[in-house]
Amino acid sequence: MISIINNIIVTVRLERANREADFDLPLDESLESIMKFVYPGILGVDETNNESLEKVIFYLDDKKLDKDSTLRENNIWDGNILKIKFNEV
Repeated sequence: MISIINNIIVTVRLERANREADFDLPLDESLESIMKFVYPGILGVDETNNESLEKVIFYLDDKKLDKDSTLRENNIWDGNILKIKFNEV
């Protein structure tokens, strides 16, 4: 029997604030949903407003990740490092 993995442990780095933390994240939630949990968590606050969430985006290495995609769709697995960078509009 093959078991399906639903969550993975990923390190998330917020470069500008020189912070990082490990998170147990769902593989099949959108990155936009995950950001709503991860970004405040790495800042050490309960929540952030939607305007500040629109300004940040996940990167894997130097590849910008689509906010509507999932960790699974981006082939992100245990031990990967995601970076949060500010979206330059």
